[in-house]
Amino acid sequence: MKVDFFDEKYKKEPSRTDKIFGINDSSSSAYTTLKGSCEQWNVIVYNSNGLEIQFVAVDNNIIVKDSQGNIQSQCDGMLYHEKNWLAFVELKNIGKRPWINSAANQLESTINIFSANHNYKQFLQRFAYISNKQHPKFQFSKKELMLKFFQKTKFRLRIQNEISVL
Repeated sequence: MKVDFFDEKYKKEPSRTDKIFGINDSSSSAYTTLKGSCEQWNVIVYNSNGLEIQFVAVDNNIIVKDSQGNIQSQCDGMLYHEKNWLAFVELKNIGKRPWINSAANQLESTINIFSANHNYKQFLQRFAYISNKQHPKFQFSKKELMLKFFQKTKFRLRIQNEISVL
């Protein structure tokens, strides 16, 4: 089944040129915002050059089913700037239980679907972000996970609550 992440049939927000904005997750889907403070956002996006950034909610918007008809797990959203920069984002709001591996799996699943339907190489910069609102300053190194993730997907994995558009 062909899945075009850029198809107009999917809900997408108007592009943003704000130098700072947030991404939050609701029960229906993720969205960008300027409301509230940075501390209230799941992730902060720094767009210092004021580039035109497009956000597309993936979860509950781009529905993909496997061969048995089960909905495939996907991340919360996708940000991109033309064909230069692409980032997939998984937002968490979890305390102590393990959350990094499940978030990485959701990102990997989404990237696999994306890569099967698009030439990911056309994007010069490719990232996958895991952000946990309850752990904004993540203190542990996950270099092995990040390396394995890159080897599988060709996207750089970041575990942080800040995204810098390059």
